[in-house]
Amino acid sequence: MPGAQDPLDQIHGAIQEWRQGDLIAGHELPAVVLFRRSQPLTEATAALAAEITGDDAEDDLIGEQEFEALVVTSQTCDVVEHPSRFPYVTLSPVVRLDEAQAGEARRGYMPRYPPVPGAGDDAFADLALSTTIEKALLPGLERTPGLRDDAETRHFQRITERHYGRFAFPDAMHPALQMLRQRLRDKKDRDSFEGYALGLVDEIRLLATPDWTSDSIDVDLYFLFRSREEMTALDGDLDNWEAQRVEWEGRCVPTDEIKAIRLILLPLAELDAETYKASDPWDLGGMSPP
Repeated sequence: MPGAQDPLDQIHGAIQEWRQGDLIAGHELPAVVLFRRSQPLTEATAALAAEITGDDAEDDLIGEQEFEALVVTSQTCDVVEHPSRFPYVTLSPVVRLDEAQAGEARRGYMPRYPPVPGAGDDAFADLALSTTIEKALLPGLERTPGLRDDAETRHFQRITERHYGRFAFPDAMHPALQMLRQRLRDKKDRDSFEGYALGLVDEIRLLATPDWTSDSIDVDLYFLFRSREEMTALDGDLDNWEAQRVEWEGRCVPTDEIKAIRLILLPLAELDAETYKASDPWDLGGMSPP
């Protein structure tokens, strides 16, 4: 008589359909947060702290926050790995953003919030909050795909990677690019050449010469568009594109440390791989210091 199947093998077999981006209804699992009762930093933890009474209550507390849903943020290869080798899965809550924030987040300007379109156009994972569970819990949970195709999955992965791997630019870059950043955030989605042009931008990257640790830096600021064809379809007049480039570049302000900033408009396919690897993405959603 064959022996009983190993419990870990049973779990392994039961979770093979789970993927990064899968949704779990919020009532099925809590999102756990550790906070200080005497000094809560958010409305959610303040409400949790208010529920705790008595002078003898501990100051450091574990609370359970309620969300509409949780989304799997672990990479799929880690999710389906045998639990004996990789027993954990990481989840983040799904939040709803207003249209202004959602538009920025969908473009990757706010890498804290990768989109989860399977839950709606305004649905995003909040990577600032994470809960770790053991895989033995997954077989008993209802799974709903949050990412519906390869394109959505790659976009989710790309933004998630940027959240955890954002580059720490020198503080001098904040005043140097603040006027430009505000302009781009104000004009995106506008019914104008500038607004439509920003809609074609796939990524913005910064390249420092000689490097970010130097006391004197020149910066190349690359606006990388999805394709030359889309740029031409919007406006085939190179003078108009050059005028827009000059206008954006004019909003960059050199500092004692940042000596010069050159803004370059270029289709992504025309940027060489060496420059791409040597440069760093710029997220419009924030830059230290705030």
